[in-house]
Amino acid sequence: MRSTKLLVFLAVTIAVAGCIDAIKPSAPRPYATVFLNISPTTPGNFVVNPTGTTFQAQLLQLQNSRDNVDTCVLAQYSPPVDVPLDFINGGDSLLLTIAGVNRYLKPVTSGGITHYVLPAAGTAPITPGAIFTVTTPGATGGFPAATVSNKTPAAFTMGVPRVLADNSIEVTWTPRGDDSSHFTYALEYASAGATLNVQIVCSTPDDGIDTVQSNITANFRAAITRRVEAARWRTAQVTVGQSTLFVYSAYNIPPFVP
Repeated sequence: MRSTKLLVFLAVTIAVAGCIDAIKPSAPRPYATVFLNISPTTPGNFVVNPTGTTFQAQLLQLQNSRDNVDTCVLAQYSPPVDVPLDFINGGDSLLLTIAGVNRYLKPVTSGGITHYVLPAAGTAPITPGAIFTVTTPGATGGFPAATVSNKTPAAFTMGVPRVLADNSIEVTWTPRGDDSSHFTYALEYASAGATLNVQIVCSTPDDGIDTVQSNITANFRAAITRRVEAARWRTAQVTVGQSTLFVYSAYNIPPFVP
C-alpha cells in the first residue's frame, strides 16, 4: 500500500499532510504522533509498522476517528511525502507495548527529518484488534512523559466496487466496524495512459457500505488503469499540560485492481 498515513491524511482532510491542521496562530506546543500501520503478510499473519515523531507547532486540530465525517472528493494521486516539522527531543526511545510485549522505537534522522522506528526489520507481529500502549519517557526541554492506550482496528475484507444503475459506485466491506473507527478508501485511476494520477478519496463511517455519487465517477468507470486502496483506522490521544500525544492505528489491505 502507498502509505496508510498518506491515505488517511488525504481522506480525513482532503489534503496531503492534512491529518493535523493549524486552526489559529498561537505559541508552539509540543506534539508526539505515532502511526501504527497494520497489514497482512501471509493468510492469518499480520505485522505492524510503527513510526513516530516529536515536534512543536501552533495549536493543531487533530482528527478523531469518532467524528462523523462522510465525504468523497477528487484529488491528484501523488506518492507519500514527509512534511518538514520542527523536531523536539522525545527521549532516547518511545515505548510501544502490544499484547504485553514491549518494543522500543529509536530515533533515526534522514533528510533532516527525525522519526522513531523499530530497529532492524522495522515491523513486529500483531493481531488486528490487539490492545496497544504508547509511552513517551519525557525529555528535558522536549516532549514530556505521557501514556495512551487503545485497541487497534480489526481486519476487514473489501468487496469489488460495484457500479449501480444511476452510475454511482457502491463500496462494501466486512465486517462492519463501530463508532470508534473510521473507514477510508481511494479509487485511483489514470486519466490517460497507464500511470495513476487521479483518485476519488472517501472518508466515511465504518458501517460496511458507502456510495460514491455519479457526478465524480465517470472517469474512474471509463479508465483502463485503475486501483483501489482502503484502510480502517482509529485514533487515541492524551494531553499533558500543553503537550499532546496522538496515536493513529490502521489496518490496510493490499491495493487491488477492480
